Amino acid sequence: MLSRYTHLLLALVACLVQNSTASSASNLYPVKNLEASITASSSQASVLALRCKDCTVVVSMSPPSKDQTCNLTLSNTIQFLDDDDDLATSTTDTLFPITRRGPVSNLINNENSHSLPTSQSRIMYILQEYHGLALFMTGFASDVQYLTRLAAGYVSQQEYLYSSAQKISANEVMRDAIAPRVRDMTMNGSRPFGIQALAISPSVKSNGAQIVTIDPSGNLRYWHGLGAFIGKDKALIQKHLHKVLEREKMTKDHLPESWNIGLKICLEALLETAEETQNIKETPFEEIESELNAMVIHCQNEATGICQSVSNRHLSQVLRKCHDELLVKHDDKVKT
Repeated sequence: MLSRYTHLLLALVACLVQNSTASSASNLYPVKNLEASITASSSQASVLALRCKDCTVVVSMSPPSKDQTCNLTLSNTIQFLDDDDDLATSTTDTLFPITRRGPVSNLINNENSHSLPTSQSRIMYILQEYHGLALFMTGFASDVQYLTRLAAGYVSQQEYLYSSAQKISANEVMRDAIAPRVRDMTMNGSRPFGIQALAISPSVKSNGAQIVTIDPSGNLRYWHGLGAFIGKDKALIQKHLHKVLEREKMTKDHLPESWNIGLKICLEALLETAEETQNIKETPFEEIESELNAMVIHCQNEATGICQSVSNRHLSQVLRKCHDELLVKHDDKVKT
């Protein structure tokens, strides 16, 4: 008799649990429109960061923007200056020190070897120019703008409360500023932010870089390997970067010796990814060239030179070499 009532009781409990689950399934996981936000965050732009011996090279690949006048910095942060007399120049003709926080500008050289701004990146932002804190973000333009302002405001507040010499790490700006807002938006039933973000700063504990990423769900990831990735085709880019690193015999114990070697490795990985996703022979070189921006963040505090932008001219030269080598390999495969 006891066994019979026990079975009936268990059946009743199971029925109640099943009905409760069915009626409140939508409330158990309150994330709505997450799939759309993830798609938006990885639909156009890609960002690849690669650790080198004394620096980190960051390359972004995104369609050219029609609006080249956006400035996403706060009014209380240093604004980018259009006057070429105020722009830092470099005798090397390849790297230009970034001495203004805000969107990273693409620079070219005129006949007098002055650096001139051509446009401003939509996904590369300097948060602390003298301490090497940079933020990279892909996804919905409005979400990118909002969260970039949020991060800039957090940095300004910390500097106001403590001092302008206060070094803020990539972990701090992600953990304390961006992640809480992204998670709140994700879990309160609103549309999650359609962004992916990557923050970089010189590491306090080692002679390297601290790299942190976040996805639309608010999950943080701390990268300790050679590369870090966000945005479009990031899994493919990661795969091809590992192939290039294996070819070049690069490991965590044998990093690229210079930023220039790191830049070439990044471009090779991006081009090989493009070859897998599209017919690269039929894609005009100028189209690929117009989608690229690159910068270098040095691990050592080099005052005004800790963040540097790679000139368009040098980026084009390295890209051309990588592009031609890839086409030769492509033709050899076809012949065999």
